[in-house]
Amino acid sequence: MINSNISQQGRARILINEGYNFKSKKSDPIEDIIAHCIISTERSLQSLFKHIHEHVYLAVQEQVDSAVGTNYKASKAIYKFVKKYNLKKYYKKHIDNYRSSSDNDYMKIIRHYYNFDSVPIDIMIMEYAHFADRSKTGGKLMSDSLYSVIATAINDEIKVGHDYQIGRAMISYLERSNRYFFDKQHDRAFTIKKDGRMRFTPKNAQIYITDTQWSSYKRSNIKYGKGIRKIFKPIMPMIEDRQIEALTNNLKSKYIFDYEFMLVTGEDIRFYYHKDRQSDNAASLSASCMRHESCQNYLDIYAMNDNDIDMLIAISKGGLVHGRALIWKQIIPHNAKEYPDNIVVMDRIYGKDMTIQAFKDYAHKNNMWHKRTQSYSDAMIISPVGQSMTGYKTRPLNNTADEFPYLDTLKYTNDDPTESDKIVLNTVDGDTVFDCTDGCYNSDEYYTDIDGDRIHADDACWDEMLDEYYHTDSAVWCDTDNTYAHIDSAIRFDDEYWHPDSEEILYSAYNGDYIRNADAVYSEYEDSYIHIDDIVECVIHSYIHSDNSKIISIDDNEHTVHDDVTEEELINHLGLWEEK
Repeated sequence: MINSNISQQGRARILINEGYNFKSKKSDPIEDIIAHCIISTERSLQSLFKHIHEHVYLAVQEQVDSAVGTNYKASKAIYKFVKKYNLKKYYKKHIDNYRSSSDNDYMKIIRHYYNFDSVPIDIMIMEYAHFADRSKTGGKLMSDSLYSVIATAINDEIKVGHDYQIGRAMISYLERSNRYFFDKQHDRAFTIKKDGRMRFTPKNAQIYITDTQWSSYKRSNIKYGKGIRKIFKPIMPMIEDRQIEALTNNLKSKYIFDYEFMLVTGEDIRFYYHKDRQSDNAASLSASCMRHESCQNYLDIYAMNDNDIDMLIAISKGGLVHGRALIWKQIIPHNAKEYPDNIVVMDRIYGKDMTIQAFKDYAHKNNMWHKRTQSYSDAMIISPVGQSMTGYKTRPLNNTADEFPYLDTLKYTNDDPTESDKIVLNTVDGDTVFDCTDGCYNSDEYYTDIDGDRIHADDACWDEMLDEYYHTDSAVWCDTDNTYAHIDSAIRFDDEYWHPDSEEILYSAYNGDYIRNADAVYSEYEDSYIHIDDIVECVIHSYIHSDNSKIISIDDNEHTVHDDVTEEELINHLGLWEEK
């Protein structure tokens, strides 16, 4: 049975919490029976409602009028109870207030595998809700990062031909399960560390939380395959072993470092910098601006200084580079009193998280300093014993280059790049900055635009929302948003330009156009924003588009409803039961 381990207390909280009191004020025996079933049953929720019906049926049978069917009386009593305590609205609001587009297919698949053809969708959703307080005993099923990785891995497998329906059901299950906090009766808090270890908090163990993450106390390591089975435990009967194996291999490719380290120098640096020698699925390495054919001539400064510069690469058995970092072999600390000797520094590491961690481990083992943060803006380096510094420079380097690479860390010089045959690079300041991607350098007011091209300050426009520069020929001014936007992405609406990230307008899928935020109303039933002038309120489905509305008259009362609503549905919704 799906989620059969929900505790009695958990079920009672689901149905009683937030002020719902099922004790009848008038001591109605039918309501007392329903309340007793809800609070005391040890069945799963799907069986719970069947259990309630059976007990109410027997109770009604003792009072039954020969002219009215017992089953009808029982159904009516349950309906009145659910309506009285607004349980349907409670389910919708608190149990599943967001449904992905795949939910309907997901429920069909679940029903097919578990043969629950007659179980209402709302009840099935309840089956997957594990309610626990956000406390030391309750925790999310998995970290947000692992959720994203697993969802991406499932999509990867769908793309290569694995069962589409099961894949979408697995993703939908992830979306739903990650909205709740799981109590101590469940394995929870799954995550994968940067070193590739999958860890979790076993059931019956308390979760300990530091300021930013789950503490390692009382957490356990687990193999990927076993961890995936635990995460998808409620729907495992529908998942095949080959799908678990595919997901496991996908995670291993992302987190298990299985490459060989190799130090290269001189012209080999230029060779392995080229994108044709690099993996296309290596995170920051695959996005490096210096990997292209057009950048090969910029790398002369590396190739001509083999006594000072090496490059460490992580290479696969197939010969592709999955990570790289420049190694500066003769770095001079600015603080000569504290650090009198030259040091070896590993520059910015390019690659996936697991690769970055492996490079740092390599640096520690080989007495190298490495960058604290793998970015162009932070020059701080860390020693193998935890010391830190930000000010350091190279020895004089050979310089006959006409073009220069984009430098992440040692980017400043006071030497003239075009006149000096020797050049000293440092991390602090200088008249020249090597932060261009087109082989040039900045000794005037230039900016690098979104495409990596240099723009003189007089021709540059600043996009405050995206923190990007554009050339004046490629930008438009968005008056309402008070910023520039790229002309290809700016939104033209109401004879004005709007930034694509503007908070002042919303896209209406219904109309296929934009609406000012102040004039937009969201319709859950239409699944779209609709202009306030086109909104009416349906008795059953709340806000809908006026084009899809109609009037149904009952007992001389007119009710506005959606075109899809039948008179019988309206009568049921209003509780206007007709005696048979």
